[in-house]
Amino acid sequence: MKAAAVVNAAYPSLRGLEAYAGLKLVLAHGLDGMALRGLRVALIGIDAQAVRLLPELARQAAVLKVFQHTPQWVLPGELGPQGDALKPAAWGPLKARVAQWRARRHLHRQVREPWLRRQLLPQYRLGTGRTVSFSNEFYPALLQPHCELVTWPIDRLCEDGIRTCDGLVHQVDCVIVAG
Repeated sequence: MKAAAVVNAAYPSLRGLEAYAGLKLVLAHGLDGMALRGLRVALIGIDAQAVRLLPELARQAAVLKVFQHTPQWVLPGELGPQGDALKPAAWGPLKARVAQWRARRHLHRQVREPWLRRQLLPQYRLGTGRTVSFSNEFYPALLQPHCELVTWPIDRLCEDGIRTCDGLVHQVDCVIVAG
């Protein structure tokens, strides 16, 4: 991976951050040189950068838990590091509708399980000003047996992981915050 993770940079407000004893990273431009092989990794948030880097995280991590607040529109294809996300607000309504149809079809082709597909389907229209990601590897990476999508809201971080609002503690060695 050709980018860098920022260690102990400014974090979004996460309750219990000071109590968490593991490795804490903010996803700035990537994970270049980060030794994550064999670790239990939590990725908090899915943005364009996370969509691009999740396949590599899945290749390295022994366990990968992806904490999603809001699903991301993902179109098929790959773009370079300079253009991995586009703001579709300037596309116009017709182009945005066609792109949304393509993104839905991409999701349906790559994710067969209806419940997971429902969790990954954005509830906002494409073209409302949010970024759009391009990836052929994001969904297959997320479908690997050692990867898990977590959609319960995060309550707080604790010493050995992340507690979600359902009371479950997800034990992880490394927390990566996207965005």
